[in-house]
Amino acid sequence: SMNNKVTVVGMEVKTKVSSNLLIAPDELASTAKLDDSLFTTSLTQVVKGILEPVSTADAKNFFYTIDAKADGSKNQPVSSEAFIQYTTSASTTPATFGDYFSEVYGVTKSEAIAVTGEDSKDKAVPYVDYVFQLKATNALGEAQSIVVEQLNLRYNGSVPKSKAHRVAFFVEDITSGTATSGPAGSSATYTVASSSNYTDTGSSATPGKVVNGTASYVDATYVTGKQAIVEVAANQTKYYKVVVRMWLEGQDTTCNNETFMELTDKWELGIKLSLVKGTDAAVININEIDSSGNLINP
Repeated sequence: SMNNKVTVVGMEVKTKVSSNLLIAPDELASTAKLDDSLFTTSLTQVVKGILEPVSTADAKNFFYTIDAKADGSKNQPVSSEAFIQYTTSASTTPATFGDYFSEVYGVTKSEAIAVTGEDSKDKAVPYVDYVFQLKATNALGEAQSIVVEQLNLRYNGSVPKSKAHRVAFFVEDITSGTATSGPAGSSATYTVASSSNYTDTGSSATPGKVVNGTASYVDATYVTGKQAIVEVAANQTKYYKVVVRMWLEGQDTTCNNETFMELTDKWELGIKLSLVKGTDAAVININEIDSSGNLINP
């Protein structure tokens, strides 16, 4: 993972759904199914926060380190890096501000407010969450699947390509009327196409090397090809709480100062969800597109 100069502030996420699907904005702590009157066909959400690089194998347990070179690239070999697990417990110095994570990255409360413009977002964060509910109506006499048909990552400006962005979907069936406070249910993690930008102990390249729950290194498994996030049974109407979690994978070697220096809130992620027979729609992980909407070759 990299140092505090590798930063992204803010991300706009636009989610569109196909016929037989409806969407409504939700909150992470929400535990109730929303009223039908709140659902529509598209949703735009903006979350601002000072997003710092971390490493995770499951999108739930996050680790970070300040053991990096001056340019933000990681030291080699990776076995020499000391990792700290992210926790939301407030530290004692200063007692009234944020997590130890923020202090380690040198983000003060005043600096955070100046960047985000929101007192409620007064700290650095390892990830940002976008939360919504889906209503799926399957009127067919056979099962259908909600699939991630499109994931387009756009930067509205001129910037070197980054492969460090990661997106995880957590999907929970809340048809009974009750949701879990936080991410729950089935999950899938997506990566930018051709994100094999990892090194092992400094001697050979190993794609997908991240930190797991015991702060050791594992080869991460990311979603590829066709992906159904949940199956809807025949002749059923179902409701789901969806948490879309985004972070910067610091063990990706493109996560460095050259790539991320002075980036602000110009990032946008376009999501398209569809209800289809089987898993016919496909997404090849996250597609990078330019400011004109053209696909950037990996």
